[in-house]
Amino acid sequence: MRVGEVGNPGAPDRMRISPLTHLSRGEDGRAQIVCHVELKDRDGLSVRGIGDLQVQLYRPSRGGPRAGNLAEQELKWDIDLSELDQNRTFFDRASRTDRVPLVGAPSWVEDLLASWELGDRGGRVRMITTLATVGPRGEERLLKDEFFIEG
Repeated sequence: MRVGEVGNPGAPDRMRISPLTHLSRGEDGRAQIVCHVELKDRDGLSVRGIGDLQVQLYRPSRGGPRAGNLAEQELKWDIDLSELDQNRTFFDRASRTDRVPLVGAPSWVEDLLASWELGDRGGRVRMITTLATVGPRGEERLLKDEFFIEG
């Protein structure tokens, strides 16, 4: 195989939402989700990636899973990681993740954060992320992960 045929062996092969992901207060005092996305190549090494990142937020359903109700997607954020200067601003060298603050969280997230600040540990936030990117041989790839932020 020639070098030109290899493509990009350091391209992202898998993605996970890091446990560093959390709710916090933004500079304006409102609740925000700070999403940490970790990308690894096929050898398990941390890498930076390019592409279209989407973070979906799911609202807990009434009655929960026992009632047969599934959570509904309430909001999504689209982040363009193809623009290299913007991409660079998200990368956190210490954690080797893309640290993406998601502003504009709905009121129930605000209420949940407020209850956690008072010591209540109930409730959770479900998120699904996808990254449309290019694999090591130049093929289109869709990486996906799901995560729950719990108090």
